[in-house]
Amino acid sequence: MFVFDTDIISAFAKANALPELSKMLGKIHISKSVYQELKIAEQYGYNYPSEIFSLSEIIELDEKELEIYNHLIYENKILGKGELQTLVICKNRDFWFSSFDKTAINFAKENGIKVFLGKTILRKFWEDKICSVERVKEIVKLIEEKDNRELEIEGVFKE
Repeated sequence: MFVFDTDIISAFAKANALPELSKMLGKIHISKSVYQELKIAEQYGYNYPSEIFSLSEIIELDEKELEIYNHLIYENKILGKGELQTLVICKNRDFWFSSFDKTAINFAKENGIKVFLGKTILRKFWEDKICSVERVKEIVKLIEEKDNRELEIEGVFKE
């Protein structure tokens, strides 16, 4: 199972790429904290969270995970609540973590959490024939424009 952080799932939503993501993975999974972060964006008038909610399943922390999370939230001042909750779930349940945040990705790797990188998602879109290479290039362009970020796409379009 793949669990998404707020930044990456928001970027794919802003690029109108959730249909491709959903086609590739089925249900999209987010933690309760990611849901809460997206609700704040929705309250500020953004429309993309509602599309995410319609395709998502919210994963709640169990008792053991809540204990680990409460420890980490005080110990780690760099990562946000959504990232930490998602990381704890992925570690405890052996799920894949997905984010654009380099600090969160490094934390995941250092703690033995499997990482599903954005560029891997983009590559799988065309490799698995979810969409064309041209559509993937469009998604990259939209993410970079609408999310004001430069994506690391080295290797995405190599055969």
